[in-house]
Amino acid sequence: MVKALILSWQYLQWHYSRAFAEMFRIIGRAYWFEYHFFSVGILLRSFFEPWKRLGEEKGEKFKLEQWLQATVINTLMRLIGVTLRAMILMFALAVCVLTTLVVALFVAMWCLLPFIILALFVRGVQLAIQ
Repeated sequence: MVKALILSWQYLQWHYSRAFAEMFRIIGRAYWFEYHFFSVGILLRSFFEPWKRLGEEKGEKFKLEQWLQATVINTLMRLIGVTLRAMILMFALAVCVLTTLVVALFVAMWCLLPFIILALFVRGVQLAIQ
């Protein structure tokens, strides 16, 4: 009986100390992965760059028609780049929010798990005695 109590106490110490530290280390790695998987830093640095570096050069001599054509195409490529990067960043944010919700649920369950196990054990003993 004493060994069972000591083992239970050691489990609770591990459950609420070392396991928590490991769990938050793993959660940090998940956020690190998401940040690098979606290339958030690169997308933010190149947010207003043309998409895939596509664009027109304006030419050496000034001709209004070529200049307008290059300006319109370059502006369009920048707008496409901004739109696509914004969509990717919004998707990355949605994944991050979803991860946060799952982590919150997991941490809550982790905190309650010993009590749930104890309640189920007591209920099982009650059913066995009846």
